[in-house]
Amino acid sequence: MRSEFLGECRTPEQWCQVLRSQNVVMSSRRLRANARRLGQFYRLGRTMLLDPDHLKAILEAEADGTRVQRKTGAISPEES
Repeated sequence: MRSEFLGECRTPEQWCQVLRSQNVVMSSRRLRANARRLGQFYRLGRTMLLDPDHLKAILEAEADGTRVQRKTGAISPEES
């Protein structure tokens, strides 16, 4: 693990502040939900952390309108 690893990680609230500074508005609730849906996050206790690669994957999925679900083995209604 790289020594700067934790320095690159941010909470969803912190990432939303960074995005707002770039005139990109996304709520921390939406960012958290998308991170969970895509499986793109680290969890330390009750704290969710996202690194830049997680954020990039989440934003790319958001831009593409991707509805990627984590593989659970369950069949969605569209597949039945």
